[in-house]
Amino acid sequence: ASKVGWLNSLNMGASLVIQLLTPFLMKKLGMKKMFATGLAITAASFLGFGLSISSIPAMSLFLITGGIGNGFFRSVLSGLFAVIITDVASRTGHLRAGIGNAGMSTANKFGQGIGSVIFGLSLSAAEFNAALDTKGLAQPKAVSGAISAMYIWIPMALIIVAFLIFVLFFDREKRLFQVDNAV
Repeated sequence: ASKVGWLNSLNMGASLVIQLLTPFLMKKLGMKKMFATGLAITAASFLGFGLSISSIPAMSLFLITGGIGNGFFRSVLSGLFAVIITDVASRTGHLRAGIGNAGMSTANKFGQGIGSVIFGLSLSAAEFNAALDTKGLAQPKAVSGAISAMYIWIPMALIIVAFLIFVLFFDREKRLFQVDNAV
C-alpha cells in the first residue's frame, strides 16, 4: 500500500511543478500547443505505464511523465474555456458569465458518476468476488484485465481521441486573436 502512495505522489508532484511553470511555458508555447503537448505526453505515459506494469522504476518514470502531461493540459483548460466563451460572446454579442465553471462542474460530476457505474459493471462482468480477497485467494485473471482496461487502456484511447479532435478542429484561439487585432 505504501508503494502506491509514493507512486501517486510522483505523478502529483510532477504535475504541480509544471502548473507552477505554466505562465512561462504558455508564453513560449501558447495555449493550444501547451494543451496538445500535455495530451500527447499523457497518452504516451499511459502506454509506457501499461507496458511496464511489472517494473516499479519504469512505472515511476511513466507516472512522473504522466504528471508532466497532466500539468501541461490541466493548467490551461480553464483558459481554453475562457477563450471559447469570449469567442462566442464576440460573435453573438451575448456573454454567458459563469457558463464555463458550471459546465466544468457538471462534466466532472457526470464523469465521476458514470465512471463509477461503468467500473462496477466491468468488474462484475469480469466476475470480481470480494469474498476471494477476504480468504486471501486471487481474483480471476479477467479482473486484472478489466482493471488495466479501465485505468490504463481506455483512458489512453480517450486521450488520443481528444488530442486528435483538438488538434484538427480547435481554432478559436486563433480566431479570437484575429478579432482582437481587428478592433
